[in-house]
Amino acid sequence: MRDRLEQILRIILLILSSGSTAFAAPAQLYQGFIYQGRFLTPDGQSAMTDVVDLVIGVYSPDGNCLLYEQQDLNIDLSLTSGLFSVHVGSEVGNPKRVAGRDPGKSISVIFSNASPVVAAGPNCPGGYTPSPGDPRKLRVTVYPHGGASETMSPDLTITPVPQATVAETLQGLDPTKFVQITGAASSYELSKSALDTIFGFGGPQDASSLHHHDAVYAQLAVDGSLSLGSGKYLGLGVQSGSPDTTGWSSDSTKTGRTWFDSGSGEIKYWDGANVKTLGIDSGTSPSAAAPLGYDSGTGEFSITAASGVSAGSMSSAHYLDLFGATNASTSSTLVKRDGSGNFSAGTITASLTGNVTGNVSGTASNVTGTVAIGNGGTGQTTSSAAFNALAPSQAGNAGKFLTTDGSGAVSWGVPGSSDSTKLPLAGGTMSGAIAMGGNNITGAGYVGIGTTSPGFPLEVRSSSTLPAGSASIFLSGNSNNERFELRSANASVSQVGPIFQGKGADGTITTPGATAANTVLFGLGGSGYDGSQWITANRAMLRMLSAEPFSSTNQGTYITLETTAIGTTTKTERMRIGDSGNVGIGTTSPNAKLDVNGSVNISGSVTSVGSKETVVAAGTCATSYSINPNNGTMLTLTLNGACQLGITALAAGHSFSIWLSQSSTVAPTFTSEFKWPGGTTPVWSTTAGKKDVIVCASFDGITLTCNGMIDVR
Repeated sequence: MRDRLEQILRIILLILSSGSTAFAAPAQLYQGFIYQGRFLTPDGQSAMTDVVDLVIGVYSPDGNCLLYEQQDLNIDLSLTSGLFSVHVGSEVGNPKRVAGRDPGKSISVIFSNASPVVAAGPNCPGGYTPSPGDPRKLRVTVYPHGGASETMSPDLTITPVPQATVAETLQGLDPTKFVQITGAASSYELSKSALDTIFGFGGPQDASSLHHHDAVYAQLAVDGSLSLGSGKYLGLGVQSGSPDTTGWSSDSTKTGRTWFDSGSGEIKYWDGANVKTLGIDSGTSPSAAAPLGYDSGTGEFSITAASGVSAGSMSSAHYLDLFGATNASTSSTLVKRDGSGNFSAGTITASLTGNVTGNVSGTASNVTGTVAIGNGGTGQTTSSAAFNALAPSQAGNAGKFLTTDGSGAVSWGVPGSSDSTKLPLAGGTMSGAIAMGGNNITGAGYVGIGTTSPGFPLEVRSSSTLPAGSASIFLSGNSNNERFELRSANASVSQVGPIFQGKGADGTITTPGATAANTVLFGLGGSGYDGSQWITANRAMLRMLSAEPFSSTNQGTYITLETTAIGTTTKTERMRIGDSGNVGIGTTSPNAKLDVNGSVNISGSVTSVGSKETVVAAGTCATSYSINPNNGTMLTLTLNGACQLGITALAAGHSFSIWLSQSSTVAPTFTSEFKWPGGTTPVWSTTAGKKDVIVCASFDGITLTCNGMIDVR
């Protein structure tokens, strides 16, 4: 393409070249550069006069990462004698950007070397993070309306030359990243010595010369004291939560650091080992900001009112009352509260018979034996007999169920095969699901084996590869008792009807992939018993396979039939129905409706159906015979000697068959137009009375593709 382009290349980076207000009106001016040139005809002598489209892309220095791409359409070179001039660059979202390929970055970001430009994606493997001084590559593809597209080679290198009086960024850093002077007086000037004074570099500094013209600024001496006037405040640093205190324990200068936690509303400080909180209000009127107060005069903590809780106080006496009532060392006691809000220890005494008078609420944590309840149960108003509640002697674990033994004792059981560990299911309607380990019976009646969420009336899923000879579903029996039966009704010829269907894919069942070529979709196999064991490998098989990688539009298939010869144990493909419907016997690539590789014996007649087939009785041949396909497509010929067969008036599309009746012991020969499979002429019959069949077809009108069947009768 470069030979066709007389370069008048001008790459002018317009990075804010119009002054400091360039970004104030992006609709009138956006960043970019001008790309100019002239297209010539292939001989380099004349200017191109085509109407062309240009696709211009900006790439990373190695040319592998697309940073920007635009298209300029319908450039009429006949009006400019092949000359062109386009502006490269546009604002984000401009329709000239190529949809689906342009990454949507501004021109300033594309040419910035300060930070990553484009993340990894289809047009930028690995992403692109520039280095200082990186150039960019310009790639131009020309699409003539009347011809094939061409891409200019090699890519052009873009090396930016700053020409702006005011830059938007400096190596990617915008103005907010720099210290700026806003005043005009000398007191506003920023210098290294002023920074040393502010931050105390090199030890304590005299800050009297810094800006302090009003009372809102305080001068703090590093090793002196500070007094604030009435109404003045010394502010703390504010942040939500606590700072990162990693390493503070070994740094004594961090001790005493104080800040205000805006998240919790507390003042916090570092005591040299931990973060502490100043959250207690010294007084009797706590607020939401300081909900807990302490009055040193009364020795009470005050608690502010909250939603649903009244304000109150707690003294040491209250604490002792509560502690005494809840002391863990006091056995057989309960905590009770009187009408005045005081707590004390109490007891419940049961009679010797184990009966409790009154109401008992709550759940016992460890009860064995019988608890007699004398006043009915749930929904009961009266009771004529006691209710007995049984409980197991030990706590249960996940996956167990309650069961009883012959004496009525309750215990936790693990589902098993014994009578006491079986899990009986009563008949009737099930409203929910029954989960049994990795199996499940859903409320809809779906049964899952190996899955807890079956999607079919019966779904069996194996979690691992089964051993050879094993099956996910096993059916056996004697005397014709083992069979699958499918029944259906009203299945017309246009419907599928009752079938066995297999589906094959790549990947896994949970994450299947597109079916690859030659993947088994379904198969029927058979084997037997060798006298000592069942034979695992199939000895006869019908298989259905994919003929190509599957997609939504390509789903070709073929079928194979395999058998095992007598006296052997290895099955071999015998017949194949190809994706086009061709049937091959003895060949895996049939090229005709019936393609036989080997001898064919026919008992009876061969009937040709069609209006173009005519039978010609040619008589005998002792030396030579020329076949004319125009006279007929089926020829019978008797050989009385060393006959050579030839062809005349051959045309593309001709096909015919020859019946050769042998009356001598000399095999026929053929002229060079006859071509045979593998380049080898078949060995014809040399026994009187034998018949051979030859089938030929011509695709080009020059040669014949033939095959033969020997000794058909």
